[in-house]
Amino acid sequence: MKPKQAESRFNLSEEMMARIIGSASDFIAIIDRGGRIVFLNTQAEVIGGYSLKEMEGHPISVYWKDKGLWEAHLEQVFRTGEPESFETRIFDKSGGEHVLEVTVLPFMETPRSLAFMGRNVTDIRRLETEAIEKTRALEGRTRDLDAFVFSVSHDLRTPVISVLGFANLLFKKYRDQLDEKGIQYLDHLIKEANFMDQCVQDILRASRVGRSGEAKEMIPLGEVIQETLTKLEKAIKEKQAEIHVREDLPSVYYTRSELVQVCMNLVSNALKFAKDDTPPRIDIRALDLGQEYEILVTDNGIGIDPIHHDKIFAIFYRVKEKKAEGTGAGLFILKRIVENHGGRAWVESKEGEGATFHVTIPRLDVEPGP
Repeated sequence: MKPKQAESRFNLSEEMMARIIGSASDFIAIIDRGGRIVFLNTQAEVIGGYSLKEMEGHPISVYWKDKGLWEAHLEQVFRTGEPESFETRIFDKSGGEHVLEVTVLPFMETPRSLAFMGRNVTDIRRLETEAIEKTRALEGRTRDLDAFVFSVSHDLRTPVISVLGFANLLFKKYRDQLDEKGIQYLDHLIKEANFMDQCVQDILRASRVGRSGEAKEMIPLGEVIQETLTKLEKAIKEKQAEIHVREDLPSVYYTRSELVQVCMNLVSNALKFAKDDTPPRIDIRALDLGQEYEILVTDNGIGIDPIHHDKIFAIFYRVKEKKAEGTGAGLFILKRIVENHGGRAWVESKEGEGATFHVTIPRLDVEPGP
């Protein structure tokens, strides 16, 4: 290759490089050893509001209010020859503020110069700030709502207890003066008042989730499962239930009382919805999914039609075809606890084919994924 041809190709490469830099979507400036601007691309002119003609020969620190900090970054790159990356705020010609993710790196040795490349993340940071503010506002409203629910539920329980007390007193003292119909009415009144009291207590329990002030700790899940089975021993014997607990259950980072409540709800639910002619068989196991543990409780009970899978986690929702004790708030409270700890809860089931309830618990010893 002849020397002139090589020189022509080299010049062409420089021209192409200039075009690429000039049309880049990032703020790009070339700076000499004294921190003075040698080149600005189109995007730098747009963001900064200054043309190359206006800025050539001027220090790039004109974009910053804290000029000393910026000059320290420049000196560091000139001294070490190593790139520096950081986030900074610059001010354009009209005083407008922009947030840039910046990389400064050596550009040429002769004459010595640096390339300043900044990605404009102003809109991203603005959206992030708005999201944080909205989240804080939402958390504040949620706390206010929880406090309101707690207050109302507490106030509601007082008259319910009063009605229940007088109804029981009436039943004890004046039962002999009532006919069969009157006794039926009074019995129905007592049952409904008791149910209303249970509903109010469940609302109170739901409102207290995450508000107990109890500290989280590492808890062996197997230990809590055994505690749960001990508490449910009477129901287990009555149902002649067969329960299998895997030995490799992990330790999890949770508040103990809420973990006990989650386990109680899962096991008692499996016992409650057993088939009439088949002893319950319940399997409790855990999967290590890397970022989290998944707890699975599988039963051979009556199952749940898929149309109810999401609805059963709503407060006081009860499948009409399934007669069972309770208010229908257990799974709502369970999901509220699980989600408050950063997990998820769901069910897989078909009518007549048993059910598997899933609960996830984030692992403490693993960094969150992207």
